[in-house]
Amino acid sequence: MKKNLYILLLLFLFLFLSSCAKKQNLSAIDISDEELYNKAYNFYEQKKWDKSVDLFQKYIFTYPATKRTELAQYYLADSYYNKKSYTEAIVEFEYFIKNYKNYNLKKDALYKLSISYYKISPPYQFDQSLTFSAIGVMREFLMEYYDDERKNEIDSLLNLLLSRIEEKKLHTGDFYYKGKKYKSAVIYYQLVDDNNLKNDLKDRYYFSYGRALFKNKDYQKSLEILQKVSENSKYYKESKKIIDKISKSL
Repeated sequence: MKKNLYILLLLFLFLFLSSCAKKQNLSAIDISDEELYNKAYNFYEQKKWDKSVDLFQKYIFTYPATKRTELAQYYLADSYYNKKSYTEAIVEFEYFIKNYKNYNLKKDALYKLSISYYKISPPYQFDQSLTFSAIGVMREFLMEYYDDERKNEIDSLLNLLLSRIEEKKLHTGDFYYKGKKYKSAVIYYQLVDDNNLKNDLKDRYYFSYGRALFKNKDYQKSLEILQKVSENSKYYKESKKIIDKISKSL
């Protein structure tokens, strides 16, 4: 986990330093503040994202403290976002949120930062550091802008990511179960918060957890968990077999 975080930080640093080096070469530019900004914004309006990125970068490094710098920073981040360069968008949106206070733009920046993190968060099989970052940003958005019209969208994505975290624990439990390390499997199944699991994973979780408890000879707890498996689930038949075995032995 620490290794992946380190790699991500190095990537962010590389992007930032590369951007700095590029912009330093462009700092001596014979164009006015307003003209450069308008030119960059025209490309943004035309959805020519590569060109708007280039010119907003030039603007920020040539005119770092004007009344338009805040807007340039936001539109730079948004240009990356629109061209689906989500890692770069994260760097620029986070810089914007940290350094500028425009309420409406900050709200949009935090929304798009949430989406950007969601887009690059990996499947459950991989390190979930980025998923935790996405969850943190989404919760911040929901807390600060609870009345925003995009609240339901972010809440839905947040629930998917929360389920992904629980799914990773579930699969880790499965891994130990397959290796017949039932105590370790039970430990990981116990860590799963079934309230955050997607509905289509819950029956599988109850069956897997109950089965591992049975193998671990914790029959009373196994019975309690297996009885949660719904009758229309594909795991119900196998669950019922284990329940019958437990009922005969108790």
